[in-house]
Amino acid sequence: MEIGFLCLNCQMDTDSESIRTGDIHSYDLTERASSYLRAGYAFLDFTDHNPMFADLPFTLIVELNQAARAWKENKTNFCLVNINYEHAHELEVEHGPRQTMQSRRQFIENLHGVLCRAYEGIRKEDFITGKYEDYMVLHGIAKEDILEDRREMIKIAMSSIRLDIGPYFKVLGPEELV
Repeated sequence: MEIGFLCLNCQMDTDSESIRTGDIHSYDLTERASSYLRAGYAFLDFTDHNPMFADLPFTLIVELNQAARAWKENKTNFCLVNINYEHAHELEVEHGPRQTMQSRRQFIENLHGVLCRAYEGIRKEDFITGKYEDYMVLHGIAKEDILEDRREMIKIAMSSIRLDIGPYFKVLGPEELV
């Protein structure tokens, strides 16, 4: 089990080994932080029934929890897109981790633009960066839509990136997640 910290204001996710610590004498919770706290047992219920999510970024679990709740209550469709990078290891050896991560970030930025043109309601918060892979929780979008268009999306998002990180998608719908 890893312990980490998530800034609910800027979304910075830091592991416990890397963060600078100090005493805090007072604090205020943002509305988003209050929402996380209100998720309570619903959050725990979601992760308890899906042990494969135990190692995922906290922000991803929260987004999945919100999407799962909307699906259960209103049948609002959603999908989880797991983005893996086939060539990441080779590129890290050849060009270094910084350039590989920059390529991943640029791919995600480009992909965000592609999705914003194709679908309404795409938010920056829908994209979550992991340690070795990235994720999208797409609210109101069916798994089948992403599967149908994924090759073209990847092609367009990669068109301006110098290093071929080899992105590919694994897409899961609510039936596989809830």
